[in-house]
Amino acid sequence: MTGEDEYSISADLLAAFQQTIIKIQVGSRQWLAYQSHRSPTSGSFPFGAAVYILTAWNPAAKRVSQQDNTQAQQALLQEIRRHKLMYYPAWGESPDGRWREESLAVLGLSRQQALALVQPFGQVAIFELTVTKLAIIHHTNDRLWARPWRSWIL
Repeated sequence: MTGEDEYSISADLLAAFQQTIIKIQVGSRQWLAYQSHRSPTSGSFPFGAAVYILTAWNPAAKRVSQQDNTQAQQALLQEIRRHKLMYYPAWGESPDGRWREESLAVLGLSRQQALALVQPFGQVAIFELTVTKLAIIHHTNDRLWARPWRSWIL
């Protein structure tokens, strides 16, 4: 998807999203998911329904200070708690580990609800994990990309 508004996604940004490794802290263990070029999906999916990876970091995909990111993430967490949603600490990071954003893996809501939660924080897209796919969902609710995923537990 391209466009001139501040929420458009460049080819480079989409490529970075596609390479993101998602890590979710489930109790004392970490569950990791990343895109797979092979089908079908492989690994365990410890969640009963779709999981949305939400963050308030770097609005409109523009870097802001650590302090601004931390404050925005705390505000997102308060919203998730206010709605009494189940969540796990999570983060997305680049394969080389040079980029990382704090996130929350949120369960018990629809795609529309997930997008509405991050809209006040200026997010360009969210990740959607289902039993079979890892998808990148644009803030307009357009699915930009979906692939089978692979996972492992640490």
